[in-house]
Amino acid sequence: MKTQKFNRTLKFEELSEIVIDNQMAPLLIGTSDSDEISISIELNVRDLDEEINLDDFVKTDFATGKLSIELSEIDELEDRSNVSIKASILLPQAQNLTVETDNFPLAVSGLNAALTLHNENGPIAITDCEGRFTIENENGPIAINNCHGVQKITNENGPIRIHNTTGDFILSMENGPLSAEAISGDNIKIESENGPIKIRSACFTNVTVNNENGTLYYETLPVENGHFVFENENAHIHLVLPINFDYTLVANTEFGAIKSKLSAEVVKDGDTYRIVNGEGGTQIEITTENGMIKLSSDGHMNLDFIRLKMEQLKESIKNSKTFEDKEKVQNLMESISGYINKGLDSINEDKIKTAINDALTNMKATVESFDVSETKDKVLSSLDTIHKDLFDGFKEFVHNFKDKFETEFKSEDKHKGFHGNFANFIDKDQLKKMLEPLKKMKHFSFDLDEKEKDAVSERSRMKILEMLESGKITAEEAERLLKAINKE
Repeated sequence: MKTQKFNRTLKFEELSEIVIDNQMAPLLIGTSDSDEISISIELNVRDLDEEINLDDFVKTDFATGKLSIELSEIDELEDRSNVSIKASILLPQAQNLTVETDNFPLAVSGLNAALTLHNENGPIAITDCEGRFTIENENGPIAINNCHGVQKITNENGPIRIHNTTGDFILSMENGPLSAEAISGDNIKIESENGPIKIRSACFTNVTVNNENGTLYYETLPVENGHFVFENENAHIHLVLPINFDYTLVANTEFGAIKSKLSAEVVKDGDTYRIVNGEGGTQIEITTENGMIKLSSDGHMNLDFIRLKMEQLKESIKNSKTFEDKEKVQNLMESISGYINKGLDSINEDKIKTAINDALTNMKATVESFDVSETKDKVLSSLDTIHKDLFDGFKEFVHNFKDKFETEFKSEDKHKGFHGNFANFIDKDQLKKMLEPLKKMKHFSFDLDEKEKDAVSERSRMKILEMLESGKITAEEAERLLKAINKE
């Protein structure tokens, strides 16, 4: 295998726009450590008679603040079976970036810019970026992780995966699933034709989801005075609502049924079902033609949500100037306190529960006593300490569970299973049913040796513990999942 490397460094004053046309190789776009642009290509090829002059296939043009970069197709590499090639472009921060590529993977990381990305037959991955995103793909997956900004995403034939991202979303899909977790913003609008939609730990004030042929699962965190609209033609809708949440829900189904596990009463009037919880602040509309509507509640504490609300509380105190501002601060504090108190039932250790309650008491006293006309530094410093005390309690709870897992779960013989004092575990039939979808996934293989199986199981255990630590599952659920892995 012969290796060729290409590097070109560019520098321009007043660079505002960058346009990249890539027809050459898988492309990674990242941030430069300097104010220079770096273009790099690495080519590994076997059985090539003459060395390729890569410089001939990289063209750049700059005019009035706009830089164009063209990575051309290399005809000599038409037979890609003996070729490995990759390209990277490191950029200083620019206001606008446009990338066009046809048949190669595209990854963008660490940029703060308006992004316009288009691919025809390859995956798109965006990580740690901020700005306004416009993303189009025809035949390939789209993955977005840890980003912030307004995002317009269109995909014809491929999945969309979004994780830990904030902003406003406009999502349009034809044939592919949507999976999202820990996303938040003011508005989200989803249009889908053929594919399931699953969204967990979402926090949006305005939600519009229209799906034709695919199941819809939406799990929301508490929001104030929101407006949710869910429409589905030929599949089920499953909506998960927090316990500490004020809403008015109106559901209509033509040929389906409604199944509610909510504590609030369901009032039926013909094909319309109405549920009011608390003061009924958030308005929820659900419509389906040929599918069941399932409603359930989520009593888990989401620590990311608590962190967000604590930051909002500190920001509200910092900006408060009037008595009305202080009332808003106190209402926000009551919202945080109520949310945490609802979830304390999942913590059995009295010491930890007492520590969390003490932190809540101190938070209430601090918020009620501060004067809007005085400096806020002392109050904010006290809240930082309370924030730490609060999460130290949660961390101790998770740490104790991990210790129990290490001493009681891992010590058991792998083939004998777990014999601790936990009840209501998943039985074999339930486990088989849970694993059935995995057998249909192309990338999932059950033909692993023992070492590979152990590695997969260990990664699964760590993921379960991470979910417990973030508050996405309870200790009881974590125990059940860990036992299920151990049986396998």
